[in-house]
Amino acid sequence: MDVTKYPDSIEKIKSLYDKIKSCNLSEIDTQVLLIEPVLVLCGWDIFDPNSLKRANRSAKNHQFDIEIYNDEKMFIAIECKSLSSKEFNIGKIKSRNGIGKLIEKPRKWKNKDKDGTGQLRAYCSNYSQYDDSTLAVLTNGFDWVIFDHDKFTREENLLKPIDSDCIAAHNNLNDSCFETQIIAKLKKPN
Repeated sequence: MDVTKYPDSIEKIKSLYDKIKSCNLSEIDTQVLLIEPVLVLCGWDIFDPNSLKRANRSAKNHQFDIEIYNDEKMFIAIECKSLSSKEFNIGKIKSRNGIGKLIEKPRKWKNKDKDGTGQLRAYCSNYSQYDDSTLAVLTNGFDWVIFDHDKFTREENLLKPIDSDCIAAHNNLNDSCFETQIIAKLKKPN
């Protein structure tokens, strides 16, 4: 991708979304075309391998799709889904209809439920780099959900579906408060 053509405003990302929303994009395409441009707006250098790490798709171990580090500490953990993914159902997330529940150790999600929230929660509870200061994010590039790390990954809650307290912020690209709710929370600290 020509870096000079990378979307440099939320309006340009929305315009790109309008052009590609009916395409059957892969998870990787969604990540590159919609998710990473939002991270650029948040001040992250997506071309610096010390601050942004992408999942190794050939690895057998599970890892976050995007890990963002600030001073060698994981700051944001992102699970990306394609725009058409059944694993990211914003209606289910908002209604908290039985999603995010894990099964016994090692903490796994019920993959048959197509539950990206459970997948993210399992990664958070099993991954040693994730701690209580890391932001857990689930997104398809249009809808963004930031979870409250304490309530989302508290040990006594992991075997229960998420509830409304687990969600710290939810907005989509068209929401007027997207910049103050999502971009502000994901912004790179000075």
